[in-house]
Amino acid sequence: MILEYALKNWKELLLVALFAFLYIKSTVDMSTLQRLQEERSIAYEESLKEMKDNYENRIQEREKDFKEYKDNVAAIVADFEKEIQRLNSTRIVRVKEYENILKEKPETLINEMEEKFGFKYVE
Repeated sequence: MILEYALKNWKELLLVALFAFLYIKSTVDMSTLQRLQEERSIAYEESLKEMKDNYENRIQEREKDFKEYKDNVAAIVADFEKEIQRLNSTRIVRVKEYENILKEKPETLINEMEEKFGFKYVE
């Protein structure tokens, strides 16, 4: 009786079997796609967190480097100002020496200028 029914309605039974197979296959595919979507979402969030951490680390490094740069510039400026003061005091001493030499022995100053700069003194 079942065999007769199956032989008589084999097309319908095959169609039902195919629909059942397609339903099961699509259900399995859908669950696989959902699982894949969840995995990608988790990977995306982890990647985003890692990028944010890297960005924050780079910002901190940049701020540290900028502070170090500012400190170095401040040290250079301080050294420069000390050197300017030293040169000014040296210049003042040398001007006084030359003024004394000019008052006491102008020929010595003239000879020294001729030797240093290579030109003749003209009155």
